[in-house]
Amino acid sequence: MKLKIFIICIALIFTNCASNSKDIYDVGFDKPCINNNEEAYLILDINVVDMTSKPFSFGGPTGTGSQDKERTGRYLAKIDLKSGEIKVIKKIEDDYKNLICKNNIIAFTYNNQTIFFNTTNYEEIKRISAGCYLFYDFTLDLNKIIIDPGPIVEYNDITKTNTILKPFPNSIRDAKYCPIDETIIAYIGASNTADNMAGDIYLIKNDGSGNTLVVSGYNAENIYWHPDGDTIVFITKDKIYSVNKSGTNVKILKEVSLPERVSYSLYYNLFLYIIYPQHEIKIIGF
Repeated sequence: MKLKIFIICIALIFTNCASNSKDIYDVGFDKPCINNNEEAYLILDINVVDMTSKPFSFGGPTGTGSQDKERTGRYLAKIDLKSGEIKVIKKIEDDYKNLICKNNIIAFTYNNQTIFFNTTNYEEIKRISAGCYLFYDFTLDLNKIIIDPGPIVEYNDITKTNTILKPFPNSIRDAKYCPIDETIIAYIGASNTADNMAGDIYLIKNDGSGNTLVVSGYNAENIYWHPDGDTIVFITKDKIYSVNKSGTNVKILKEVSLPERVSYSLYYNLFLYIIYPQHEIKIIGF
């Protein structure tokens, strides 16, 4: 399944854009995240230029026009994975960091806070001030998040405390809570220490105990749990695999050929990626 998104179709969603033919638009896609088999979310970087205002050198084919600062910015958007339709949801802060969504919850970080929205009316439902600019996953009750400020840490918003899962200099590429037992976390090592080799997949309890190797030698980049809680899907430079959490039954699910410049989201049975600089979106099922 391949989706080609035309910039002008997105830009016309904005008020007055369709009626003012002198406006020009520049739209970039970034940070996709699959929520379920029907929808995914991504960030749109939208630049609107009003060509009717006082000319100055700002881009566009004539080198004239002024930026419409009210409409220019970053927007959360939804992709319908069945039809390919993209819908702009709401404007968000320009300085957002990583976007994560699951179980009809959308989260991203801004100004060292993790902000949660629902996917019903896209209202903010919670903020966690964990002092982190990067997080990997959250529990279903939205009370705990996995962060990586140097050591590998789980932050508890109820107690306002950090549990160090792996001390510095350990770090991770990705980490996900088991969907049927959130005391278990799967993670990809990134530090090449004795029990945290870069690209290897491990399990650890959220109290820091029970660190065990699942699989090594594949140089995994991202992971996602199957809903059964027994299988981990992971992606490398050129393949998507599955492995039992016991480390057995490694399978190739799909061979992929990714360009050098790409942003993507892995799901347990889907893979969505954006190719740059074309801003072309592709979806692969497996």
